Amino acid sequence: MEVKESRCFKCRHFRMFIGGCDAFPNGIPEEITSGENDHSHPIPGQENDIVFEPFEPLEIEHVLF
Repeated sequence: MEVKESRCFKCRHFRMFIGGCDAFPNGIPEEITSGENDHSHPIPGQENDIVFEPFEPLEIEHVLF
């Protein structure tokens, strides 16, 4: 079985310290965290239209410092 890296850690909507993300504040579905779904489109049942967007390098520096 091949393990895929979750794109969540590279997304501008990911909430590193409080968990979840803007698209899924109560927890990211396993199909996305597993890499099975790249979340380039909203998934059925999602309550908003937020999808994966890569963070800009300066954004992560702002979060860490």
